[in-house]
Amino acid sequence: MSKTNLSGHKFIKANLEDAIITNSGLWATNFSEANLRKTDFQKSRLYGAKFIKQSSR
Repeated sequence: MSKTNLSGHKFIKANLEDAIITNSGLWATNFSEANLRKTDFQKSRLYGAKFIKQSSR
């Protein structure tokens, strides 16, 4: 939980591309961005799956 909160604060200050690289907890924002960039679509799906696995534990 604390990691996600820290990532969220970093995400606000970081650029969107930087947030994708750091795999921030706000992957949903990255996923909506992927609708505009179809090249990043599969990346966003992977990060989303990672986040779901981490949060389920």
